[in-house]
Amino acid sequence: FYTGLEKQLRDPGIARSCNDGTERNTDMTESIQVLIARHLDVDKAAVTETARLREDLDMDEISSMELGLAISELTGTEVSEEDMDELITVQDVMQFIQRAG
Repeated sequence: FYTGLEKQLRDPGIARSCNDGTERNTDMTESIQVLIARHLDVDKAAVTETARLREDLDMDEISSMELGLAISELTGTEVSEEDMDELITVQDVMQFIQRAG
């Protein structure tokens, strides 16, 4: 799973921000934050683990679908509209991706 995610995150639009040898979990967390920031068109600094996708990061239905598609591509797992409705915080997204992998 991590290899596939790392390959996806080499996309020029999602530059990996953490290449200094830190723990893989930290690297993956930061990479997922970059992914979320890109798809919700927000500053990466706003994408904290406790940030709420809708209330804090202004995720609407369209950006929810786009983020769901990106998560599907990363994990190879279908992400339903209901799945996206259950993802409240950035931490929820991270846990969903970990479970899917």
